[in-house]
Amino acid sequence: MSYGLKVINDSSYLQIDSDMPRLCVVHRGSYSGISGFTVNFPQPVTSAEPPCIFIRPAMGESNVMYGSMNILGSPGAWTGFSVALSNITHTTSGTWFAAVFQATTTATYGMRIWDSSGKAIYDTGSPPVSVSMGAHAWSYVGLTPLAIGNAYTWACSLPRAIGPYDHFMINPFSRYLNGSHQFVSMRMGVTVDYPGNRLVLYGVGSPAWTDIGSHAAVFARLRR
Repeated sequence: MSYGLKVINDSSYLQIDSDMPRLCVVHRGSYSGISGFTVNFPQPVTSAEPPCIFIRPAMGESNVMYGSMNILGSPGAWTGFSVALSNITHTTSGTWFAAVFQATTTATYGMRIWDSSGKAIYDTGSPPVSVSMGAHAWSYVGLTPLAIGNAYTWACSLPRAIGPYDHFMINPFSRYLNGSHQFVSMRMGVTVDYPGNRLVLYGVGSPAWTDIGSHAAVFARLRR
């Protein structure tokens, strides 16, 4: 950068850069529901791109499969999100946060930075998100019998233990898996296997490719 503001901590970690927006939390809370849940944001999220939704299922819910997540609203006015469970009779609960690459101007005191277009890119009232780990290598582990039928199953081992504040981004797992040709797709469900330290992905339907590609398994937490 030729001018502006840059803040680097004593570990050489770039904390603030007036040219580079950081991923900031705009809303957070808890969720619960049977067969799924809907979250309505307290105020609309004004970003053009949809927010990244991170969730942390309650411990002991390794059999709950999250699928078909939808962001509610439209560009510049995202109002919430909904998640349906692939195993529709289950109860779920946990915590969530929504993040975008811009700040929300909610703080009544502190520091605020705008970019050249007038968009707020830093606000001391918008907590930063720290990406804690990521992986994308999925291994096919076979068919798993579920109440809704046999499910093709893949697992993504994580590089370290899931921490007490780690949430995973559900956006990459919010649609359907491609089947073996263009007219076939499968319902997708993803769950956090805390004891196995991995994400597990299920696809219900047939036939399936055993190589599903590189879905991003991204975990993040709020920096404290």
